Amino acid sequence: MGRRLFWLFVGVCGFAVGIQAAPLLFGPQPFAVIWAIGLGCGILGALLALFAQQLAVVVGGFLAGATLALNLLPPAGAQTFPWVVLVCAVVGAVATFLLFDWALIVLSAMLGAALIVDGMGLQWSVAVAIYLVLILIGVVVQAGWMRRHRRVP
Repeated sequence: MGRRLFWLFVGVCGFAVGIQAAPLLFGPQPFAVIWAIGLGCGILGALLALFAQQLAVVVGGFLAGATLALNLLPPAGAQTFPWVVLVCAVVGAVATFLLFDWALIVLSAMLGAALIVDGMGLQWSVAVAIYLVLILIGVVVQAGWMRRHRRVP
């Protein structure tokens, strides 16, 4: 269902980036303002995916790569090594463009795991371990679903 629900993936990526970038760009804000910014970014991402799919593929991969880097780096890592975030974002964009189905499976599993673990408030090392297990589950489930539902010519 990756191609049919691609707009949802890009929307979630936009929401996740909006939520994470809002405090960095606008400083401390009330919870409702941060959510409104995230929701706006998510809606823009979904609309982009519906009306400009090729561009949305690249943007979605870029946003997913950036979000994953921000969640995988230790708390001080994003400020210390901002180039790592940029490299991960570019790798996500290129992978999604070249290997759409598999990149969508892997990036959506990684993004879903990051969003789940981020809300748990765990110590970084424990969070990374849970994150990796959730990624594995997400990839296995989605790959199995794709294998079962792939049309045979």
